[in-house]
Amino acid sequence: MTNQRASAAGSAGMFARIPPLARFALHSLWLLLPFGIMFWLAWSSWRADTNIRNQRKLESAIRAADRCLERIDAELGPWLPIPVPGAIHTPPLPQSDPQAAEARKRYEVGDFEAVLGSPEGLRSEAGLQLRSLAALQLMRKESNP
Repeated sequence: MTNQRASAAGSAGMFARIPPLARFALHSLWLLLPFGIMFWLAWSSWRADTNIRNQRKLESAIRAADRCLERIDAELGPWLPIPVPGAIHTPPLPQSDPQAAEARKRYEVGDFEAVLGSPEGLRSEAGLQLRSLAALQLMRKESNP
C-alpha cells in the first residue's frame, strides 16, 4: 500500500514539476489530435467523393456522345473510304444559261460582289461553287489588300 502511495505521490510530484504552459500544450494535444484526425478523414472522403462524382459525370458525357455518334451514323449510313471511280476527277459540266455565263464573266473580271448574288448551284469550269470562290476572293482582298 505504501508503494502505491509513493508512486502516486511521485507521479503527482512529477506532474506538478511540468510547467503550466507545457501542461496546457499536452492537454491541448490530447484534445486537438483526435479532431485533427477526424478533420483529415472527412476532408479526404469529401475529396474522394468529388473525384468519383466528376468521373461519373465524365463517363456519362462520353456515353451520351457515343449514343449521338451512333445515332448520326445510323442516319447517314455506312461510310466507305473507297472513292467511286471517275467521280473525283470529273467535275460536273458548267451550266450554259445566260445568267451563269454573265456570272462567270464578272468573276473573271474581278467583280466578286456581283457574283455573290448569283444562284447557289452555279459552278465554275473546275466544278467548284462560284459563289464560294467569290466570297473567298473577297476575304482574300480584305485581308491582303
